[in-house]
Amino acid sequence: MNPRQRRAEVAARLAPIAPPCFSSRGQWVEFVATAAIYQRQGHSPSPLVLAHGVPVRFNPRFDFCRDCNEAHQRAMQAAGKCKPRYLIELAAAAAAKETA
Repeated sequence: MNPRQRRAEVAARLAPIAPPCFSSRGQWVEFVATAAIYQRQGHSPSPLVLAHGVPVRFNPRFDFCRDCNEAHQRAMQAAGKCKPRYLIELAAAAAAKETA
């Protein structure tokens, strides 16, 4: 397995619950895996935090809105599902649970 495939596999495994703007978990996982493959080619912030000497983790600052188009954004805003800070809020809630 090449490094790109490994990044995709790890990203899919580490992906948290899908943001509400995605129609399914499968769609979200596919998006995250694809972004991880290309993360060294300008997709920033990327879905994985890759730092030497520390375990790979999912990046709560991953910019999943970057590829959204205006029509989808308007539809999700109208439905109350446009949540650009979703991953950051999800990570903060998880951290709060760990310290409680």
